Amino acid sequence: MTDKSLIISVSEILKKKSKNINTYESRMLLQKGTILQKEKELLNSKKRKKNIIFKKTLVGDNTKNINNTNITSFKLNELSVSDNILLEHIQILKNQLELAGIKPIDDIITYEDAKEKLKQSLIFASEKDSFENISEVERWDSFVTSHPKFILEKQNEEEQWKLLQNESITESLNIQKNIIPKDITNLSIEDLTKRNMNKQLATRIFRNKSLWLVHFSKEEISKLHFADLQYKFSNVGLDIIELKALYACLPDEFMFDHNNKKKIWKKDIIERLKELTNQEKMNKLPKKYVRNYCYLQSTECKKREKKDIKLNTIHKTNLFAELKSKIKNIS
Repeated sequence: MTDKSLIISVSEILKKKSKNINTYESRMLLQKGTILQKEKELLNSKKRKKNIIFKKTLVGDNTKNINNTNITSFKLNELSVSDNILLEHIQILKNQLELAGIKPIDDIITYEDAKEKLKQSLIFASEKDSFENISEVERWDSFVTSHPKFILEKQNEEEQWKLLQNESITESLNIQKNIIPKDITNLSIEDLTKRNMNKQLATRIFRNKSLWLVHFSKEEISKLHFADLQYKFSNVGLDIIELKALYACLPDEFMFDHNNKKKIWKKDIIERLKELTNQEKMNKLPKKYVRNYCYLQSTECKKREKKDIKLNTIHKTNLFAELKSKIKNIS
């Protein structure tokens, strides 16, 4: 007998005021009804105590008085909340995404299974690039790349990459600092050629102002306007040594970057640098990105780079492998 039917049965007995109220069945029904009522009262008492404890934890700035009414607000990461409140908050976030033109993710699946589905959808899309297959790729790619575990994995990869490249990045920065004059901002191409620099290299250094940043402080770079970073200090076409030197002198955080455009600019540099280092690792890096020919034609640059390479005898990557062989052949 369910709780509802039990209550109805007890109610019927009381309503009828039956003469058989003392029968065994009637007594049992009444007894069960009394127990059920006590259980409900106990449950309600526990809920009231829980609500009192919950309200006591919401103190300080969490309680606001609006029109003499206390309205309690809190952040989800501050307290454990009920499933209903959590679901309501999720729905609010989904509505915000839809208003922003972004389709929310409705799939509930583990991160590992989602990655497997992404792999499968990529295989299907490679075999047949239909609209349905492409849509599946986009669907699971969006799920995976938005997942907290994926973001954590990317952060760990980033740290590992930095550790592996740290030595060559420092070396590249020192090489570029030795080649580019500290007073470059006050010089012309003619001034550079007068300092025993071949005209091709002088022209490259003068026109690629992103190379000048090796002599800027991180604070100065952080204050630069995004438009200057994007256009005046463009990093398009830099070889791997130039790009590593540029990355080495960039700040961790940028000032006056409310729209995160500077942060994205730096992220693009990192992605480009990762691409070059991966090609280098597989010995597929094009010669022009190993080192620009302007540097290889400069006798002074050869001497400086040769000296820097010798100082770093434990360098395990093949960053300067081609450059070393060229210097050896010339010698």
